[in-house]
Amino acid sequence: MEDINFDFAEKFGVKKPKSPFRFNDLNDLQKISNEINKLDDIKLFKIISNLEFNQVYIIKPKGKIEFYENINSSDMKDNRIAYYYLSEKNLIFVCAVQQFKVAKRKKRVKISTLPQYEITAEEHYYKEQNPNNNDSKLDADNRFYKKLSSIDETEIFVDGLKKGVYEIHKYGIENGFIKTSLIRIPDTIEINLGKGEIIYHSFKDTNRRFINPHLLSGYIGVLFEMKRSKVISTGSCFKDGTCFPSTTHINGESIDISKKSSNSSTKLTKTEIDLILAFSLYHFKLLYTNETCKKQLQNIQTNMLVVVEEGHNDHFHFGNFAYDKIEKRQLVAKKNYS
Repeated sequence: MEDINFDFAEKFGVKKPKSPFRFNDLNDLQKISNEINKLDDIKLFKIISNLEFNQVYIIKPKGKIEFYENINSSDMKDNRIAYYYLSEKNLIFVCAVQQFKVAKRKKRVKISTLPQYEITAEEHYYKEQNPNNNDSKLDADNRFYKKLSSIDETEIFVDGLKKGVYEIHKYGIENGFIKTSLIRIPDTIEINLGKGEIIYHSFKDTNRRFINPHLLSGYIGVLFEMKRSKVISTGSCFKDGTCFPSTTHINGESIDISKKSSNSSTKLTKTEIDLILAFSLYHFKLLYTNETCKKQLQNIQTNMLVVVEEGHNDHFHFGNFAYDKIEKRQLVAKKNYS
């Protein structure tokens, strides 16, 4: 990862920090945060454009997300996205990712046999990160994804184990050859805020580690709401937009979060209820869970559609992200400002 340009800090009389990703001096960070809170949108964009990212998300408390895009990006590092959290006291760098485009996929269709075409195998299984994983541990997450080798290569055929049963699924492409954006979620996010508060995300038993960039901004907002608890994800989609053995994670439009218990009769903990409310606050409008959890949530205003779905005893499924809740600003910016 290349260092971020923090020259803009000097505009506020702040000495450039030794670490490009963390301000070691809280007083310096406080100065910048105070100044940014006073700025109008154009001045704020001038600052974040100096970070040399084409797109920047600034996540704030109470479900507020701002998205800044430089539409004059010839002198920027294209496709790099930065995520920041701006509280009343701190401007916190969370992560930087690389955006890429893939064909937007339709929901999978179960088929009986692989087609009689020349096929190639692509393994969505990070051996260097999970050297001891096997099919029994990760179900179909580390089976082979087989892409149709034809002129247009518009269909992906996937075989693997779904609940222990071998299946073959076909993923078609949306009409009009629509493209969608994906980014790879960092394997771990860990930020120590002090006083027992920590921002923490990691994965468990999955290699579906890709998601829509907008959804990551909402997920980061959730992490800051849950700053006294670790949040463990069990996946979104693969880098080609498919999601076998899941059905509804295509194109990175939803995310799974691990529960404390996999027992279908176990009630939600207070932390799990807080987690659900945090996802609702940051604009996820759909929750798949089990019957016990749904009954418990009946007297809690979640502002979510809560659906009982088979196979959701050990995790929550959050989706139907409200994209229109993100405040978008497309401004023409240059790297140098007087």
